[in-house]
Amino acid sequence: MKKHPEDPMAALFRPGSRISRRSMLKGAALLGGAVLLDACANNSSPSAASGGSSAPPIEPKIDGDLYYFNWAQYINPKIISGFEDHYGVTVHKTYFENEDEVVAKVGAGQPYDVAVIGGYNLPKLIAANKLREIDHSTLQNYGEVMSFFNDPPYDPSAKHSVPYDVGPEGIAYRTDMVQNMTGSWNDLWTHPEAKGHTYVLDSMEDTIGMSLLRSGFALNASDPSQLDQAGNALIDLKPNLAGFSSNDYNMVHDQAWMMQAWTGDIYYYLSVADNPDLVRWQACKEGTLFSADNMVIPVAAKHPGTALLFIDWVTHPENAVLNVDYIGYPVPTKAGMAEYNKLIKNYPWLAIGDDDLSDPSQWMTSLTGSQLALWTSTWTKVKAA
Repeated sequence: MKKHPEDPMAALFRPGSRISRRSMLKGAALLGGAVLLDACANNSSPSAASGGSSAPPIEPKIDGDLYYFNWAQYINPKIISGFEDHYGVTVHKTYFENEDEVVAKVGAGQPYDVAVIGGYNLPKLIAANKLREIDHSTLQNYGEVMSFFNDPPYDPSAKHSVPYDVGPEGIAYRTDMVQNMTGSWNDLWTHPEAKGHTYVLDSMEDTIGMSLLRSGFALNASDPSQLDQAGNALIDLKPNLAGFSSNDYNMVHDQAWMMQAWTGDIYYYLSVADNPDLVRWQACKEGTLFSADNMVIPVAAKHPGTALLFIDWVTHPENAVLNVDYIGYPVPTKAGMAEYNKLIKNYPWLAIGDDDLSDPSQWMTSLTGSQLALWTSTWTKVKAA
């Protein structure tokens, strides 16, 4: 299997890893960002922003260099250089460190032409009228996209987005250290042999969502009693934890025997592990958390025509294959999924089928208003306990 081309220190922050990429700004900072977007949404109208429904369709043509906003090392460099050579432009790359940063900067009108954003954050930006609409008929390669993403739960009719990658979340574990796994989120609570070597994600959405599913509640619950139960369960779990961690090197360094993890992180671990046969990943029967990163064109984009050509370029079958090989995540196109299935042929438990994507209740959604305040309060209580 191919290893990622970064050095070990860079890999600690490897944005191809969903664990390291899903740390969110907490508490007041997180709430403040949502309030800013809510205010933008309240003060925006389609006629007031260039991305509204009254804006003319974007024409796919070179109208300047591309200003690109993504996680660092989260795209195959060959895709960037190929685009530059083919169209005679320069791609100016800017990187962010967490999802709140990209939401805040796109929401504030920073002039990026293409940004890559998690699906659960898109509704906030759409409501605030911060994204241009994308006419799929102008994309030569849109027919490659899996049908589910023609109408994803986070962007009805996919009016503002084209998928970049997708992944489910479950539990990774060391088979030599943890026995009798049951295929349940409850395994995080019921394996005393992993005490001090168990990690959950340092991410409010992921970890509270996981605890809600374990308790039989909806992933995106807003009932105070349900959030209280999920939070108390996490507090009960804390004595067994080594910590809340955004570092996917915990398992590489043998510190983690069991951890909440995205499939892409585990594929990365398998690609560098001395003994990959000792690692497994399980989806959990109470429900799997799904999310997808997406390519969008902000309303502040100065070169939307170049942006549209770039999105089409990334979706091209040859480039989808290049990206799968580089980031280790499924790219939800025909060619991307075929390549991913080749990549994981020795690890069939990492496979993702069409049926796995079809349940909207397993997709994380945007938290806003009183729901966000409730989740933030719950998370603060959990972290402080």
